[in-house]
Amino acid sequence: MFVYTGYTGLTSDPGRKADTVAPLVEKATEALPDSTAIPTSARSWVRINAGVQLGGGLLLATGRVPRAASLALAGTLVPATVVDHPFWAESDPRPAASSSCTS
Repeated sequence: MFVYTGYTGLTSDPGRKADTVAPLVEKATEALPDSTAIPTSARSWVRINAGVQLGGGLLLATGRVPRAASLALAGTLVPATVVDHPFWAESDPRPAASSSCTS
């Protein structure tokens, strides 16, 4: 999963994801001092995340430094969860998807 996601993230246009992650990047860069040398572009952060996923996935798949690779991959899941799956922002206490499981 990580290898495929990282590869597609690096080879495709990060436009939609960059638009989605832009508010998070803005908040993070505003909190840091101006002298820090980190990218401020959301597109750059999407590509960095994809590169870490690709590299970490390949390292984990080949059994090289599995603990470090797992830690790096876990770190990529945090921003992905915040941006793509904000379950805490759900206003309906019983979403429509769960209503199909009633007995």
